[in-house]
Amino acid sequence: MPFRKINRFFLSTFNLSFSPGGIVPATQSLANKSEGLITVLKLQIANRDVVHADETGWWLKGINCCLHCFCTPDIVLFKVGNRTNQTAIDILGPHFGGTVTCDGYRGYDHF
Repeated sequence: MPFRKINRFFLSTFNLSFSPGGIVPATQSLANKSEGLITVLKLQIANRDVVHADETGWWLKGINCCLHCFCTPDIVLFKVGNRTNQTAIDILGPHFGGTVTCDGYRGYDHF
């Protein structure tokens, strides 16, 4: 979500005002502190029987990338990466033995 929309949400919902630029260090700090949680969630999702996957175009610093989404009924992981199977391998592991449901994207053929 763009920082300006986050700013408007907090202002309209909680009457809290701050600059969109003030959100940047907070999100960077949260990202650093959540690395352990992400690792645990990746291990858990890799042991599921079925994982749903999808991806959509995403711009990152002017570079065309993909926002990948991997989910089960109780876990959702997002990762920005290129449009290869490497992102799926990074999330699910190279030996994922379950089923990946997707829209036919060939990057999941590895599984």
